[in-house]
Amino acid sequence: MQRVRRYLDPVLVAGVLFSVVVSVVLDVSGLATGAEPLIVGLVGTAITLVLESIVLAERRFRWRERFARAPELESRMEQVADWLIEVSERYPGSQVEAEAQRRVDRLLQDVEELASGRMRFPGSDYRLIVRATREAKSTMWAITNLRTHTGEQAFVGPKYWEENRRAVQRGVRVARVFAYDEMTDQTRDLVAQHEQAGIQVHTVRNDRVPSEASMSLVVWDDAVGWEAQLNADGEVVENRFTVRPDDVRRLVGLFRRCVDAGDPPEARTV
Repeated sequence: MQRVRRYLDPVLVAGVLFSVVVSVVLDVSGLATGAEPLIVGLVGTAITLVLESIVLAERRFRWRERFARAPELESRMEQVADWLIEVSERYPGSQVEAEAQRRVDRLLQDVEELASGRMRFPGSDYRLIVRATREAKSTMWAITNLRTHTGEQAFVGPKYWEENRRAVQRGVRVARVFAYDEMTDQTRDLVAQHEQAGIQVHTVRNDRVPSEASMSLVVWDDAVGWEAQLNADGEVVENRFTVRPDDVRRLVGLFRRCVDAGDPPEARTV
């Protein structure tokens, strides 16, 4: 039954029924005689079928046009559609069908976010940070808030720190702002470690950090940005990446504001 409903277009059904009703009314009322009611009904049905074929052709044309712009998607979308139809036909009204619909809705939300140039990953997933650092070509601007992190190599891992060093070695200009509550020996050691690796370091007290920049962020090549989203306990719960130009400009602006509010170099030795 579901298969039948899927192939019955509402416009087609309405058009045919209307033609049949008009034909019957003409015949019963005597407004038309002989074969005239039948001819009217057939003409109405024919017109409906022509209009329906035009609509279907237009739909197919739009789909072909879309897939022509992204041909690699055609087979995948067809496969997804086939699976969803199979779920609907084999398990109608079941939890499986309901879950399939929820996953499709979630997929649509995720793809809509990607279309806006943004991506989100769990707080423990730092693979894209490492990859973006590995692929950086010219610049890398970063803010690390030591209130929640003890340095990128601590919360991402030694692989990320190694990619920082390699970036410097291949000519990428790397600059990092450390935002701190108190200038401790550990912070000074961290600054020295970065400077020895060829990284330009700035420090700034948290009470001078703009509120929008209170979380760690990185911008690669003024084209890709990342910022951490924290929970109430200061733990990273989500990694947000963006390639939207307005987002990237905002993150670069926050970095520059922190640099401008930073300590003079001699403050690190006090």
